[in-house]
Amino acid sequence: MDAWYRAGVLWALETGTFSLSDGGAFRPEASMTRAQLAKVLWRRAGSPTRVPRADVVDVASGSGYRRAVDWVVDRGVMGPVRGRRFGPGEPVVRSLMGLVLWRWAGSPSGSPVHPFSDVAAGAVFQGAFDWLVARGVVSPRPDGTLRPGGRVTRAQVAMALYRLEVAHGNDPPNIVVILTDDQTLESMRVMPQVQRLLADKGTTFSNAFVTVPLCCPSRATLLTGQYSHNHGVRDNAPPNGGYTALDHTNTLATWLRDGGYATAHVGKYMNCYGSTDPVCGTAGPDVPPGWDDWFGLPDSGISYFDFDVFDNGTLRHFGPSHRVYSTDVLARRAVADVRRFAERPQPFFVNIWPRAPHRGLGPTAPNSSSPAPSRDYAGTMADETLPVSPSFGEADLSDKPTYVRNWFAARWGQNELPGITAAYRATLEALQSVDDLVADVVGALREAGELDNTVIVFSSDNGLMFGEHRIKHRKVVPYEESIHVPLIVRGPGFPAGVIARQIVANIDIAPTLVSVSGVTAGRTMDGRSLLPVAQSPAVAADRAVMVEDWPTGTSPMVPHYEGIRTPGWVYLEYDTGERELYDLNADPYQLTSLHADPGAARDMARLAEGLGRLRRCAGPTCDVTVPLVL
Repeated sequence: MDAWYRAGVLWALETGTFSLSDGGAFRPEASMTRAQLAKVLWRRAGSPTRVPRADVVDVASGSGYRRAVDWVVDRGVMGPVRGRRFGPGEPVVRSLMGLVLWRWAGSPSGSPVHPFSDVAAGAVFQGAFDWLVARGVVSPRPDGTLRPGGRVTRAQVAMALYRLEVAHGNDPPNIVVILTDDQTLESMRVMPQVQRLLADKGTTFSNAFVTVPLCCPSRATLLTGQYSHNHGVRDNAPPNGGYTALDHTNTLATWLRDGGYATAHVGKYMNCYGSTDPVCGTAGPDVPPGWDDWFGLPDSGISYFDFDVFDNGTLRHFGPSHRVYSTDVLARRAVADVRRFAERPQPFFVNIWPRAPHRGLGPTAPNSSSPAPSRDYAGTMADETLPVSPSFGEADLSDKPTYVRNWFAARWGQNELPGITAAYRATLEALQSVDDLVADVVGALREAGELDNTVIVFSSDNGLMFGEHRIKHRKVVPYEESIHVPLIVRGPGFPAGVIARQIVANIDIAPTLVSVSGVTAGRTMDGRSLLPVAQSPAVAADRAVMVEDWPTGTSPMVPHYEGIRTPGWVYLEYDTGERELYDLNADPYQLTSLHADPGAARDMARLAEGLGRLRRCAGPTCDVTVPLVL
């Protein structure tokens, strides 16, 4: 038996939940009746004998199903269908199975709504399926439908119960988030351990974007599930950004801790955290609310071999030494946290945010725009060539906004390739240590027996420009290399080796983790759970997300913009009145903006309408779709 339901059927037989027929067959495709489902649940409860008699008239006293029916009716798991009739021979349909399993689990609440094209809003079983899909117990069909009236087979019931009780368990999963700094999507090709341990075992979201391509606002979005215009962090430093701009009493960490999780943070946090610079308005490092264990890097400059760490109230110094490397120090602490937390009964959340590959100081950095790779990896990418796309050093910038034509173009030299290439190679080298960190953490989870019940998220806070459109070593700008980031999720409910191509964003990470953990969010989140997106390509196929920036000093050369990214299109509006419009299917390198093309006016108007809905959206109103074909 190599079918998709093998594990569930074997478990069901081993536990006595199901039995074989007289001929020794399981009959996986046979339909289930209501009486049979009642008996399965009664067996899972231990076949109790002292059960109050249910007031049903169509199940005989001597029937082999009588005690089971009495038990499920008494417990409220299943009820009569018409008056005092149970309908024992009637087939079980998908809507009933979902409702029964949800009741069996205690009627939990708090999961995000998962849209099915054939389920009306407010259906009696909708909440049940929201929870079951969030837990990975059931999945939408490939076309995004539920088929609530479809008959259920023995194999389907066995597998659903197995997923509920064993594969995904009634215990919430552990959570590990690994967030790199300024990593491009292209650079993922040099991280074989991330590919083998996460992508091959989980789901890769190939169209993942950050809504603000800047460190601090992006990290605040991950912690809240909100757009910048809702969480209020709009820059890297005050008055409109930095560590003090976020309400740290109401973040993913506090929600998980309040929900029973042990929590640990390892690495960089938010810009201005722990800084004594008067601009930041902070008096030094502290431990933010929600964290049981804290190993945070204060924002006091980026040095890979010589740095401070605030370790649970004590400021510790590491280096300067070639034997001390920031990413390796963080990896050791993360592994220690995993091992220590795994000995406790409650689930855990370990948040690992290395500084790599952000530019920083160190003897191995080839220039001031580069990270400093470890001694082990410095020079190992010397043969790598910069992937020079058609947009590199773009000659014709006439379609671009003024800030690109003037500010960035004026700073583009005659021979930029050698310096950018050196920074690019150092970036790839610095990522080798992150690749090792991932392998170390996954190994610790495996050794502790926690890997199969852990959701691991890997992403970056933003991308980086390596000379595209004559923009070098910058983020903030709304071009693909800046906003398009890696995103991989491994864990219960996320199909292995699958590439999900729908539009998703960093606003979706917190809702996903709230969904899988079952905790209650303290904010109205703007994103959605990634579980149903991973499980069906029809879910969120036409989705649009917003990109924006709020420059107040970090990058004053870039005017405020608001934009919309859809499958195949990006449209941008600047405070200067300038516009950009790109058909990414025809022009993936964004060489020719169509904003002044009369032939694109209808497309631009429809995108502008979608942007208008996103501009000040909050919660459910942020779920905006734009048709795939404009």
